[in-house]
Amino acid sequence: MSMKKPLIIFFTAFYFSTQILANTFSNSVNKTDTIILNPHIGFSHILMLQNKTTVREMVMWGPFSFGIDAIQIKPNGFTICYNNALWLAGTLQYKKTAFDAPHKSTSYTTSILYGFMYQGQVILGYTINATNDFLITFGGGIGVQGGIVFASTFVEKGVFANLPSSTLFAWNIGCPIQIGFQYFFNETVGVSCSTTEQIGFGGGEGHKYFLSFAFTHTFSVRAGLSFRL
Repeated sequence: MSMKKPLIIFFTAFYFSTQILANTFSNSVNKTDTIILNPHIGFSHILMLQNKTTVREMVMWGPFSFGIDAIQIKPNGFTICYNNALWLAGTLQYKKTAFDAPHKSTSYTTSILYGFMYQGQVILGYTINATNDFLITFGGGIGVQGGIVFASTFVEKGVFANLPSSTLFAWNIGCPIQIGFQYFFNETVGVSCSTTEQIGFGGGEGHKYFLSFAFTHTFSVRAGLSFRL
């Protein structure tokens, strides 16, 4: 797949998701809604898998993240979550397995990444007020991820190699499901944590060990403060 097609898919999905977010937020907020802001840090694990007739390729990446999520809760419990995070650096791992018996082999490569990727998600769901101070939110929606990272240090079969830097544009589109918890110490300040699992498709261009188009699975864990407005 050429570089042009992933770019078109990513930016089209990103445009429509941000429009939905902006229109929904501006048209639906009223005085009876509860608004919660969650600044957070976290960790994600991204798996990309591509099966061919004789070869299976797999890429794994584990970046750290930080960001801020906005939660809008209606009086009846209906909830909209607007998730925003930046993924920073991380380690990319590549594995390739050949299925044909005469040439069956596995190679393993690690690369240090620099740069960032943006993750945006819109989650529709429901919030349970376990108590006035303890909230449980769950739901599903749409998510997009994309950005630019740089790779220069490789470990291939245990041998370090400083290769010329390569620029990678990576993208991912999928359907996330999420469960989150908020506990408030008073009317305005509390703590939060959430987990999100997203299945979709994505790819990247410009890296020696990155798949151009593949099945993707993203698991994210976030924790931070909560501010009830």
